[in-house]
Amino acid sequence: MVIRLPSLILEIMTREYSKIEIEALQQLAQFRDIFYPDLSSHGYKPEKTKAHFNTLKEAADTFTEVFCQNNFADSDYSIMQNEPREFETPDHWINQINIDTILKCLTYIIWNNKIDDGYFLKKIEDNLIKKHLTRLQDILTERKKQLKLQGTHLKVLSTNGS
Repeated sequence: MVIRLPSLILEIMTREYSKIEIEALQQLAQFRDIFYPDLSSHGYKPEKTKAHFNTLKEAADTFTEVFCQNNFADSDYSIMQNEPREFETPDHWINQINIDTILKCLTYIIWNNKIDDGYFLKKIEDNLIKKHLTRLQDILTERKKQLKLQGTHLKVLSTNGS
């Protein structure tokens, strides 16, 4: 018997990711709390000191390392040049993109940081990284809910069929 997942999973994931890749994607999404501690600390805003920027730079380097170790880089930026025009605002576009597109956007930011040192930190400051990591977390949370739902259906089907 074939069980179909809701169509949303097809929209949010254009390719299948392994369990290890999903764990790495989750690890990347969790950097949102490191880059934006005020989100997890209920209003706490760190002072913009040199130590704060050094901490952010170290976190950005670690993020980049995790990203590259898992071979998430994808330099096909054509979707970034064409698709956003179809949406009212960039935020509307970001709220619709899938994991593959998020990885392309993050690749673009990481590679630009190699050319323009500090570019990644600028994208943290202007909240672009937060938007992408929030979208990634939302997708992963939805995927987890769908897999639980699928597991429930399989369990029910297997007990009825036995």
